[in-house]
Amino acid sequence: MHCLPSGSGQPQRQRDQLALPFRALPWDTAEVHLALFVHRVSGLPKGLYFLVRNEDHLSHLKTATRPDFEWKKPDGCPGDLPLYKLTEGDCQKLAKGLSCHQDIAGDGCFSLGMI
Repeated sequence: MHCLPSGSGQPQRQRDQLALPFRALPWDTAEVHLALFVHRVSGLPKGLYFLVRNEDHLSHLKTATRPDFEWKKPDGCPGDLPLYKLTEGDCQKLAKGLSCHQDIAGDGCFSLGMI
């Protein structure tokens, strides 16, 4: 939950920057989201996931991305965690390419990009 601005596990929309380091920022809401390239995480299929850090942006993010993305909660995902599976599959090569061809992005358990 520390990637979420509120830092809480409460079922609330993630808007206010209440948790450190987010409350040190000069703006009031999360503007950066996380794209997760999952390669080897127990209980989570390989694929591309998206952590929506400000759920007010969800509908815009859906329309701004590929129409074939699923935008579904992964099985077993806590209801208050705004994590969505976009697509299942091997993303190791893509993650490495998007990370300036760093091996660790494709060889690690996961890699992420900030959107």
